[in-house]
Amino acid sequence: MATRSSFLGGLMLLLVLIFASQETTMARTCTSKSSNFKGLCFSSHNCKAVCNGENFPDGKCHGFKRRCFCQKPC
Repeated sequence: MATRSSFLGGLMLLLVLIFASQETTMARTCTSKSSNFKGLCFSSHNCKAVCNGENFPDGKCHGFKRRCFCQKPC
């Protein structure tokens, strides 16, 4: 019985270490409200196109007010 609980404890520790290491390797994303997008944002494709003109690689519509937010890796 002791070997089974130590095996489960070791397995749990291994899983925690794997998930903790994945979280630290994920790239952070910086978000900024688009200064050139006008009106309500319903199409992330249009938002992304405007953000590309603002030197951001991506853009998405967010929030209740449907604003365009530009995104880039930090």
